[in-house]
Amino acid sequence: MRIPWNYFRKYIPILQWGSEYNVDKAVSDLVAGITVGLTLIPQSLAYASLAGLEPQYGLYSSLCGGLIYVVFGAIPELSIAPTALLSLLTYSYTKDLSFDHVQGAILLCFLAGCLELVCGLFHLGFLVDFVSTPVVAAFTSAGAITIATSQVKNLFGLKFQSEQFLDTWKNFFIHIAEVNKTDTALGLSCCVVLLAMRKLKDYGTPPLASTKKEKEKYATLKKIVWFISVARNAMVVIGCAVIAFVLNKYGEKPFSLTSKVPSGWPNVSLPSFQIEQENKTLTFVDMASELGTGILVVPFIAIIANVGIAKAFSKGKVLDASQEMIAVGLCNIIGSLFGSYPVNASFSRAAVGGASGVKTPIAGIYTAIMVFLAFTLLTPYFSFIPKPTLSAVIICAVIFMVEVMMTKLIWKVNRLDMIPFVVTLISCLILGIEMGILIGILVDILKLLYVSARPKILVEKIPVEKDYYIKVTPTTSILFSSAEYVREKIIFHNVEMGENCTTVVIDCHRIINMDFTSVKCLGDLIVDLTRSGKKVVLLSLRDDLVGTLQKVHHGKLATVQTQDDLEKYLIVVLNRVPILRWGRLYNSKKLLSDTIAGFTVGLTVMPQALAYATLAGLEPQYGLYSAFAGCFVYTIFGSIKDITIGPTALMALMTYQQVVGRNTDYAVLLCFLSGIVQMIMAILRLGVLIDFISIPVTVGFTSATSLIIIASQLKSLLGLKIKASGFLDTLTKVVNNIHMTRLKDLALGVTCIVILMLLRKLKDVKLHKDNEKPTKNQNFLNYILWLVSTSRNAIVVIVCSGVAYYYEKTEAGSPFLLTGTVKPGLPELKLPPFETVLGNRTVDFVDMVTDLGSSVVLVPVIAVLGNVAIAKAFASGSTIDATQELFTLSMCNFIGSFFSSMPITGSFSRSAVNHASGVQTPFGGIITGIMVLLALSFLTPYFAFIPKASLAAVIISAVIFMIEYEVVKPMWRTSKKDLISTFATFVACLVIGVEYGILLGVGINIMFLLYPSARPTVYVDQLKTANGVEYIMITPGNSLYFPAIDFIKTSIAKAGLCSKNLPVVVDCRYILGADFTAAKGILALINEFVMRKQPLYFVNARKEVVSVFEGVMQGDFKYFKSNDELEQQLEEHAIDRVEEQDSLLSFEKEYFPKSNDQCVELKEVTYGEGLNRRKNSR
Repeated sequence: MRIPWNYFRKYIPILQWGSEYNVDKAVSDLVAGITVGLTLIPQSLAYASLAGLEPQYGLYSSLCGGLIYVVFGAIPELSIAPTALLSLLTYSYTKDLSFDHVQGAILLCFLAGCLELVCGLFHLGFLVDFVSTPVVAAFTSAGAITIATSQVKNLFGLKFQSEQFLDTWKNFFIHIAEVNKTDTALGLSCCVVLLAMRKLKDYGTPPLASTKKEKEKYATLKKIVWFISVARNAMVVIGCAVIAFVLNKYGEKPFSLTSKVPSGWPNVSLPSFQIEQENKTLTFVDMASELGTGILVVPFIAIIANVGIAKAFSKGKVLDASQEMIAVGLCNIIGSLFGSYPVNASFSRAAVGGASGVKTPIAGIYTAIMVFLAFTLLTPYFSFIPKPTLSAVIICAVIFMVEVMMTKLIWKVNRLDMIPFVVTLISCLILGIEMGILIGILVDILKLLYVSARPKILVEKIPVEKDYYIKVTPTTSILFSSAEYVREKIIFHNVEMGENCTTVVIDCHRIINMDFTSVKCLGDLIVDLTRSGKKVVLLSLRDDLVGTLQKVHHGKLATVQTQDDLEKYLIVVLNRVPILRWGRLYNSKKLLSDTIAGFTVGLTVMPQALAYATLAGLEPQYGLYSAFAGCFVYTIFGSIKDITIGPTALMALMTYQQVVGRNTDYAVLLCFLSGIVQMIMAILRLGVLIDFISIPVTVGFTSATSLIIIASQLKSLLGLKIKASGFLDTLTKVVNNIHMTRLKDLALGVTCIVILMLLRKLKDVKLHKDNEKPTKNQNFLNYILWLVSTSRNAIVVIVCSGVAYYYEKTEAGSPFLLTGTVKPGLPELKLPPFETVLGNRTVDFVDMVTDLGSSVVLVPVIAVLGNVAIAKAFASGSTIDATQELFTLSMCNFIGSFFSSMPITGSFSRSAVNHASGVQTPFGGIITGIMVLLALSFLTPYFAFIPKASLAAVIISAVIFMIEYEVVKPMWRTSKKDLISTFATFVACLVIGVEYGILLGVGINIMFLLYPSARPTVYVDQLKTANGVEYIMITPGNSLYFPAIDFIKTSIAKAGLCSKNLPVVVDCRYILGADFTAAKGILALINEFVMRKQPLYFVNARKEVVSVFEGVMQGDFKYFKSNDELEQQLEEHAIDRVEEQDSLLSFEKEYFPKSNDQCVELKEVTYGEGLNRRKNSR
């Protein structure tokens, strides 16, 4: 296949500018290269010591960067070499290695380069967009403070070991009496001299009244002073080294000196991928494991810094961030062959290069030559460099990295951004640089996720003729994380404002994207509002979303007969104790209905409870212990009449994961802790966390757990006596032991399953035709059939127990494996176990919690997810107080743990039975709870005769319908990407366990959620005013927050480059919010357009967005409030452009590249990379 020339030009920038290189540029590059070299050499020696390496490694690391960047780099000012931050990170990750730290630093350089190269080749630069300016500012400031602190001991001639910021200062004051006075005097003197020389570059400006000759004289003087200021590090280091050398000649050694530096060329070899150490061999995997997160953190920080510096010096051109990553990656990979540790661009050296008049990256060759001459000719003299001098060089370099002015600006513009700033700063100082940046990024992502999960909902009551309607406007796209919140808010405002209103209008003009979860949620919302007597109108919903909505809801939205208007919210006490609300209206008719429903549910829950206890690996009585407390508690605190709380198959399976190999105490403690976690979630209103578990993840999780439960019951169904953990392990052992199957157990189990399935269908049998009204006798018989169908579990278990009892008493014994003795009587009321005896040791509370691990959080979250889903299903159009349901479930688990309950939640099957039985209030739970207590008191002797095969049949028949295969088809039609999280969750749950499976699914969902925030849709239109003036209209489809700003800025810049200098207008109608990082990006964008002399206008900006932009731009943000103002400005610009066309043409030749590689055709709306264009015009 023929590779086009432009492909090479894109990835090897020297091919773009090399043909235009000339003598003038070569002279400028020579001067700049030498000047940067004088700055780099002393810096590299100092930074090597900061990295915990010998000085020569700083020179080795400075050699290759300039040479490689010449070929693959695009920004002339950049100098790739050691930096203070990367040196500090290198020290942090290599100081505690079990092998040689030098080899570790070189391997870290190689691996960092590989990762940077991969990020560049696969265009993963968008990942750095998730680090906001406040986090970078805090990280940089903390890094500068940490670096300066680490040099204090050398500055004062102290000798102590310390690693962290606080530890260093603690040791400093402990050893302050041991200060070396000569080192201190030299170090402080160097600091004063360096800071004074730094200010020199600001002097030499001629007076205003100077003549031309005087100005030329001052210009020459200014250049000399500037050069002295720039070369200050080299001058101070040389001066101090000369003093130390002279004193050494006379036998005086008053200063702590640098160790001897070996001369000559570094050894060229691959990094060590295997090390022989004492009696063991460290493999590459072992070495990489010891480097740990440094393999990710170091290149990540390098990419952030390099791209940021490249943008600062891009001079209005569109920056190819991927190419910069490729260049730096190759610098590190090739540099590691020459003994380099991780390197990157330095802002200070880039500023020196820019001020020196650098023209192309070739200046890096001259800098590399100076470094080469230094370590071949000057290394014998490096050993005379005093350590306090190098410390002074480092301190004076990094002290200006503390972002004091940035902090003031962040506080002024958006105080909310101070949260990630302060958290990152404190974390970096206390916990370490590497941990601090991770915490800062996490805070940023949490902030971003919260914004996406809690969008603004605008609600208006709009009059029309003599009536009015409620208009609800979601301010952004609805995705799975915000879908339920939007639904609840709309229902709440409908209750609050629309008591007498019959129409609700949902304005969808700002909804650009929806996934399967949000589409289903919107459909359910329409159904709910229709049930409550409201007519729902969707305004301005995009055609593709209308089609998607119709697919999910099978072409039409289901409607039912209207119910009474929704009840208004009561006071807090009545909401939190709902029995006080409905108890006043209770009567004998409702009591009769609740008694029938409670009795029916009791017949269902007792066999299920016994079965689920065995599924959880507990004795059968624990299922009944878990079945009554929730019933009583939910009656008092519950708000949905249909819900029944008790053991479920899913909770039993997750409990089994923690009980297997341990004892019952772990199940009871897990129940107690689940209640505590749920209570905390209710108090802190953390129900938002549940919104991040989308329907596709829930489907995959539920379906997988169904198969796991079925697999776990195969041993009881086949009469096998095996112990297994996990889905695959169970299937393997069942297959291996299939020859030991007990045929009578198998026959009983299969028969029970068939009967249960037939009885399940019995409720659908009608004794009358659909078009006929049933007689009284037919109604009675239909009810009997329904009751038999509903009580099928109890009937099957009772019959099987009777058969087993008959054989046990009259024959040689039961042919089936039986449940065994069940402890009679009620459970003892006692505190949950906070310690237990396991084997021959006592396990305390902390160790028990440690053993339970992530299940302490995961089990209550899954319980809440299931309970809230059931509550929504049976809400009958009314709003759900999710916090109240969360509070109630926490009380059920908390109180249940005092009665030896395992974790419990709402059961969909029993709630459906309750609903079909005509329950009127939660009081039906009292009847169910009494039945369970009676069973524990009088029936436990007979539970011993229940065959295990019949309980397995009950469980299998209950969970087999939890496999949601029917959802795959509509999901495929509506949002194919949602199938990724569904199948990933499904497979992971089966292979590695339900806990990790759901975490993986949620993680994939969060990635899907974060990517659009970093790559929003950007619409580009080429439009005309009424008088035919052309302009480019760019409409970002989302708010401006830190992950998206670089992409939007690049999109606008590309549109400007490709528009033949037409004015560019940014329509801010969809920009509902902006943060500090976004404002800084817009300021940089404005400066780019000013440099190109191309107009850039903003229109339809909201007040809160304008205030953020003006805070960064010192109030100088120009925008238009209406399209009429904009068109007037465009007309005036067109007139000015005609008058100045000649000068504009000459400007265009200078600033617009000859290659069209940077232009992107404006054809159609796309998502992610590139620009978007709509075909309509305004």
